[in-house]
Amino acid sequence: MNRAKWFLLLAVVLVALTAWKIEVHTNISDFFFPGDKADSRFLAGQLQSDELSRQYLISITQSPPELENLDDFIQSLRKSLQNIPAIKRIESDQIDEETLLELVEFYQPHRIHLFSLEPEHAFAEIFSPEGLADQTMIIEEALLGPDSATVKSAIKQDPMLLTLSWLAKLKPFSSPEDNQQAYANLRINTHPSGLDAAAQEAFQQQLQDVFDAVNEKYSRKFSLQYTGVPVFATHIKKQITRDIQAISTLSMIALTALFLWIFRSLRALISTSIVLLVTISAASLATQLFFGFIHGLTLALGITLVGVCVDYVIHGMVHAADKQGAERVLSFRRIWPSLLLGGITTIIGYTAISLSGFPGLQQIALFAAVGIVTTLLITRYILPELMDLFAFTVQPRFSANWLLNALQGRGPKLLAFGVALIFITTGIQHLEWGSNLNELTPELKQLQERDKILRSRVASIEPGRFVLVEGENIEQTLQTSEQVHAALLTAKNKGQLSNFYSLYPWLGSHTLQTRNTQAWTASLTAKNKQRWLQALEEQGLSSASFPPLTTSNAAPLTLEKLQSSPAWPLISRQISENPAGGFSIAIWLGKHAPNAIRDALNKIPQAHYFSQQESINSLALKYRQKALSLLGWGFLTILTLLSLRFRSIIRAIQVLLPATLSVLIILGAWGMSEAPMNMLHLIGLLLTTAICVDYGIFYAENRSGDQALTFQAILISALTSALSFACLGVADSPALHALAWTVAPGVILGFLLCPIMLTSDAKMRQLSKNL
Repeated sequence: MNRAKWFLLLAVVLVALTAWKIEVHTNISDFFFPGDKADSRFLAGQLQSDELSRQYLISITQSPPELENLDDFIQSLRKSLQNIPAIKRIESDQIDEETLLELVEFYQPHRIHLFSLEPEHAFAEIFSPEGLADQTMIIEEALLGPDSATVKSAIKQDPMLLTLSWLAKLKPFSSPEDNQQAYANLRINTHPSGLDAAAQEAFQQQLQDVFDAVNEKYSRKFSLQYTGVPVFATHIKKQITRDIQAISTLSMIALTALFLWIFRSLRALISTSIVLLVTISAASLATQLFFGFIHGLTLALGITLVGVCVDYVIHGMVHAADKQGAERVLSFRRIWPSLLLGGITTIIGYTAISLSGFPGLQQIALFAAVGIVTTLLITRYILPELMDLFAFTVQPRFSANWLLNALQGRGPKLLAFGVALIFITTGIQHLEWGSNLNELTPELKQLQERDKILRSRVASIEPGRFVLVEGENIEQTLQTSEQVHAALLTAKNKGQLSNFYSLYPWLGSHTLQTRNTQAWTASLTAKNKQRWLQALEEQGLSSASFPPLTTSNAAPLTLEKLQSSPAWPLISRQISENPAGGFSIAIWLGKHAPNAIRDALNKIPQAHYFSQQESINSLALKYRQKALSLLGWGFLTILTLLSLRFRSIIRAIQVLLPATLSVLIILGAWGMSEAPMNMLHLIGLLLTTAICVDYGIFYAENRSGDQALTFQAILISALTSALSFACLGVADSPALHALAWTVAPGVILGFLLCPIMLTSDAKMRQLSKNL
């Protein structure tokens, strides 16, 4: 069995193994974020927790408002939803009466521990004549209320009803009034991860089915809307899947049509397809093995890698043309140094830019490197025998001699430099780099609008903006959190912050709880006790019916105890134990002035203001700056390599000139369009450079000795490459659009500039002899 037959057997095994082993991720954060910063670690932990990633905000609306029917419907719906195995917990967005009673019962022993952040002042104030009068008035109103029996029972343990003072400090999420519609909100937490798009997609269908069944019993009066991380995850998965299918289908049809039109050989098409299928399979498996998954965007870009790798195959096939056997092998051997040099320069570019730390670029770099190496080896050692096995020859339908002649000479060169100069001087000075990575994510405007509307019904929190507090242990973290609470309270009083949601008064540091206990004990003087009894009598209450005030004997509240309390589901998403050690506490913020919050936190080094959007933009800027720097070093490495190969730095610069001018013209065009460029444009410029450097090497070396034949091979390569990248334009993702309209025109420009800017080595040698 010769190499070609062994290769066909290997192709079947590789494709089957790829289909079996590949795990495609569609979570956009896997492509963009490394999670190596403190806030990124916190967010990563939160995204894996029950409270954020797995949570849905469900909103049930009815119009016109019939609140009694709405309550009945919600009860029926909650009962039916309990039958869905994927649901872990269902909660109301409000603290219901049953939960409120449980909270009061739980916190009653800790009413003294958590009474105030400034206990010395607070207890002095409560025992003042005004404070005692206010407190006795609260007690009288509670005794005259609908739950007087419960209040009388509570007074036996808490004669001053200080638990109500603790309760007043809570700021539960509240739903704003809506005079047009009645609605109710539920929070649903699922067992599957919110980023498990397949499981969440199945759950969403079950949720809709259950809602429809219950709604049918109420004459379809109600409507369902929901939002949350899982909703975005499933939509992004669907969009990326659609993009991959659309791109792969269109690429296959377009490239097949172009290939058959050019070569008029079905066998050549089949052979090339097998080579590229093996290339993509090998690259996918290598990426899966190294990273543990392959991202959908990497796969989509990998499909366009066909446009890069097919250049080597086409170059070999065109040069082999109608040759047979040993002569065909010799033809491939003759052009092998050019193919190898082109592959090495391309890999250098990818390797350089992957060092930026950008996870997506790292995956793409590995995918591309493995794909290029695989294609090169197949082209050199397998393709000649594969052509013999399938017994086909290729003869391009057209001759490109007319175009080659038209592009040579002094006129086209002056024109090219003039055009490049216009684009460079006019466009590049207006070039704008965008730092918003959200622009690269799939368009989800409708979902974002719905998310904004639904969350406005629940709380006045600004999503993605909070204060992050970190500490080496829980005590240190809680103490810092209490400092932040005081600072934010000051900002709120100044009108710089509408509201905030801290961990206090749900939990306090051991130090604070001790201070409260000591301040309470110090306040229980004989004089203050007498004032208390007198205040009760003045309010018309029988002081003899109230038990005496005593010191608190309860142990301070701990995190461990809190975790088994009815309060934990309400606050668990705000506190996290870091994998590397220590704790993080998030304090959610309402509408606020960011700079004012930063100023308020200046003197608290363990706390910092976090804005998800600002953090993402900062990360994008860091990636871009580092990637541009590394790309420059990669360019210098390629220049050095070419200088060694041609033994002349001048010659090396000439070979790089078509790629360089092509990239500069594309940059100028984007600058003139006034559209901002982003990270994916940078990847596109890298791809353009890599492909056009290959064309420069092929054209300059002209190893076949036939310049027209070499030019024809490059023309066909440029057409297939440009077409494969242009197919990205059908995607919904702006990230893929950036590549389509950067690489496709860049490749055509680079190809056209080769005969304009370069003279082949053979011609150079002939000119030297004539001189």
